[in-house]
Amino acid sequence: MIMAPLSMLLNEERKGYKLGNSGKLVNHLLFMDDLKLYGKNQDEVDALLGLVQEYSNDIGMEFGMDKCAVLGIKNGKRVECSGVELPSGDMMKEVEEDGYKYLGVLQAEVQMNKEMKEKVEKEYLRRVKLLARSKLYAGNLVRGINAWAIGVVRYSAGIIDWTEGDLKKMDVKTRKTLSMAGAFHTRGSSLRLYIKRKEGGKGLISVEDCVKLERANLKSYVSESEESQGSCIYGTSEKR
Repeated sequence: MIMAPLSMLLNEERKGYKLGNSGKLVNHLLFMDDLKLYGKNQDEVDALLGLVQEYSNDIGMEFGMDKCAVLGIKNGKRVECSGVELPSGDMMKEVEEDGYKYLGVLQAEVQMNKEMKEKVEKEYLRRVKLLARSKLYAGNLVRGINAWAIGVVRYSAGIIDWTEGDLKKMDVKTRKTLSMAGAFHTRGSSLRLYIKRKEGGKGLISVEDCVKLERANLKSYVSESEESQGSCIYGTSEKR
C-alpha cells in the first residue's frame, strides 16, 4: 500500500519507453518494495531517481545500495556505464558482468536463459535426490517432490524458455533418481507414476505437465487481466 502511490507518481511522468503502437509509456516495474526504473537517457534516469528519493524521504524509506545497480543498453547491446549519482550523493554502481538477479531470475541486457536453466535443473534434482534418500513412505515422498522440488520449476514456468526436450530430460532424470533410491522400479509404469492417486496412480507431477499448466494459467491471466501494465510488475535493479 505504501509503494502504490509511488507507482502512480511514476506513471504520471512522461518518461520511459513506449509499448508498441499503444502509446503506453513504461518507466518502471514494481513488486512489493523492489523497483526497476527505465529511462531513455541519463536525464530521464536522473529525474526518475530524484522522484523516487524524494518519495522515499517522505515515508522514511532508504535505498538498499548493496542491491541497486545501473545497466546501460544502446541498440540492444550493453554499453559501459560509470554508474549514477543519487541526489543524496550516493553512487549507484554498474551491474556486474555476470548480470543481476530479480525475483530469482538472472538478467543482463537479455534474460540469461541458459544459466537459469542450468541453475533451476540443478536445484530441482538436488531436492529430488534429498527426498529420495529420506526414506519417506511413497505417498509422503511424492507430496514432498510435488511441493518442494517441483516448486523450483513452477516458479520458472512462463519466464524461462523451456523446450519440450529440456522438460522431458528432467522427468527422465527424476525417474532414474527414484529408481536408484529404490522408490520406483525400473520396469514400473511411467504413466501410472504421474496418474493422480485417487485414480490409481502415484500422483507425481511431471516437470513437463507443471510447466505447460503454468504457461496456460499465465496466458489466461494476462489475456483476462484489466490491471495497468505499468503497475503490476517487478524488479530489483535500476536500469537505464
